[in-house]
Amino acid sequence: MGFGACLVAASWLYPHLKGVLPGFVPLAARGTARLAGGLLSLRYDDVEVVRSDLLVDGFGVSVIEECTGIFEILIFACAVLPVRTAPWRRLAGVAAGGAVLYAVNALRVAVVTAAGGHSYHRFEFLHLYLWQATLVGLVAAIWLAWWYTIGSADAPGDRRR
Repeated sequence: MGFGACLVAASWLYPHLKGVLPGFVPLAARGTARLAGGLLSLRYDDVEVVRSDLLVDGFGVSVIEECTGIFEILIFACAVLPVRTAPWRRLAGVAAGGAVLYAVNALRVAVVTAAGGHSYHRFEFLHLYLWQATLVGLVAAIWLAWWYTIGSADAPGDRRR
């Protein structure tokens, strides 16, 4: 199965997965809010996290499904899984890359929330444009880093053997 087929399968399976594991998305949203809140508390005194809501110096956001990094992780997984290499290399890639994407996404939520406390226009620009493009580039960069370090080691024609 290639990248495109994996994306189609993931887009079909993901809603079913949410039905089987209904607490997964709220758990991811709460975790993202908590991690972002922890990052923000390093800089701000007035940080409050309630479930998946984040409030910093009077400016609040709700971390929803699209803010959890789940979709970026799925896209990354669909880029890694079809690569012809050892299964452990693919699983390690998805796990490590997914963890990095989740952490950077929490940083994104923290930065966007902090910016919103200063300027709503800055919040909108960072939220809708800058960080969206950054995450797309990050997915590609992490995939390339994985490919060049361990992902391609078993690939046919590899000269590193």
